[in-house]
Amino acid sequence: MPKLLVVIASTRPGRVGLPVAQWFVRRAEQHGAFELEVADLAELDLPMLDEASHPRLRQYTQPHTHEWSARVKAKQGLAVVNLFKQLLPYEPPGALNIAWTTRQSYFNTGRVAAVNEWDVTTPSASDPKSSTVVDS
Repeated sequence: MPKLLVVIASTRPGRVGLPVAQWFVRRAEQHGAFELEVADLAELDLPMLDEASHPRLRQYTQPHTHEWSARVKAKQGLAVVNLFKQLLPYEPPGALNIAWTTRQSYFNTGRVAAVNEWDVTTPSASDPKSSTVVDS
């Protein structure tokens, strides 16, 4: 069974991304095709900017960075990236350069499926007046 790591990257007090991530996790659990693991960055001791080198170089010196790198380095994670590449031909024209308001409108009306977490966009997806994808 493929492993799916769901990373909740929002760490601010009062974060709005947590309910979106919880919704996504519930859907993934219902799907049943994944072994789920949730990593909430608000709960992890993963200090920012405590490595001398850029992360893309993978020249880690801190034990917590080595542990985090090993956790996210699953082959299934690479499969997800490849899946997104394969889906590009089926996305709306200009999907890689789409305007934020248009992208959010497509998501809110169910024309595209994505999970995003930005303080400025998530509230509109949670509002039944402007969104048809609100979790009931």
